[in-house]
Amino acid sequence: MTRSERLFAVAIGFAVLALLTTTTGRLSLAVGAPLPDRSTPAGTAVAAARPTTSVTGHRPTVAGAAGNRSATNQGRTAEPARTGTTGQGAGGAATPATGSASGTGSASGTAGGRSATSGTGPTAPVGTSPPSPGDQPLPDLANRCPASGSGVLRHAPGGGRTIALTFDDGPSRATGQVLDVLRAEGVHATFFTIGRQVAADPAPVARAAADGNLIGNHTWDHVYPRQLRHGWTVGYLGDQLHRTDAAVAAATGHPTCFFRPPGGFLPRTVGMIARQVREQVVLWSVDTRDWAVQGGHDPGPAATTRMADRIYAAAIAGGGQRHPVILMHDGGGYRGATAAALPRIIDYYRAHGYRFVRLDGRV
Repeated sequence: MTRSERLFAVAIGFAVLALLTTTTGRLSLAVGAPLPDRSTPAGTAVAAARPTTSVTGHRPTVAGAAGNRSATNQGRTAEPARTGTTGQGAGGAATPATGSASGTGSASGTAGGRSATSGTGPTAPVGTSPPSPGDQPLPDLANRCPASGSGVLRHAPGGGRTIALTFDDGPSRATGQVLDVLRAEGVHATFFTIGRQVAADPAPVARAAADGNLIGNHTWDHVYPRQLRHGWTVGYLGDQLHRTDAAVAAATGHPTCFFRPPGGFLPRTVGMIARQVREQVVLWSVDTRDWAVQGGHDPGPAATTRMADRIYAAAIAGGGQRHPVILMHDGGGYRGATAAALPRIIDYYRAHGYRFVRLDGRV
């Protein structure tokens, strides 16, 4: 090899050595270096992705990774209810009604001695039911009454022969007429009131209580189970009883401790809520069907007398019972015939040795 060839070979060797040194240095710098975080802008700290919790009602809402969606089935209050009119079947004459329902519970029921299918009324459109206030009764209902008796009360309390006169669906203009008769006869009765009507006109209820009559709970708006998408859930009934109780307490200073379900329907939720809030469930043993006899308007004296005769004949059917509970109505339409029949009904039972009692047993 010539001298020039040796020099050329040495030059090539140095060049290769230099190239290897540079490459090795770069590789050594890259070993163990973290990869850049392309999901986070430079200079931004990455925090642990833990959801934050806030309380709405009585259940938490979860924000963060879930896209700030609220948890389902939160505690909610019922939105303003839809308004309609209940039908006359299975429990009384048409009364203004509002309704809302949701949750769980049996929608089925058995009418207390009356058809569960007669009459018509508005049905909540599918998919538009407002939320239920929850499946637990409001806490201030829990201990306001003595523990209720088991089962359903259908007979007047007390020894000997006793009779309980009961009036549903008030207050209305007819309530004063009924109270006038009771006061003149020295008799006390039990009134199952509709809460929204008490709130709108508390004076008749205040007078009834001041006269010594017992005030009971007939729900806030007198809606039947079939008119609600989910029927009478525990939450729905708890809200209905609470609002009515508050309206009656505001008018009379006393809570309601007796509950007559509209139409006499008895789904299992009636017993459940009654036990929880200590309301005694009440039906009847004699149905005068005065709501069916009368319409919505005063038909005049002659027609009222004929109606009163029919109501009287139905009412005295309880003369074969030792402790009848007579069902009549002071609301839901024209009730002049009921007031007209009442003195004769009282005279009949007095003549047959009955004592008139309230459903709590007081004379």
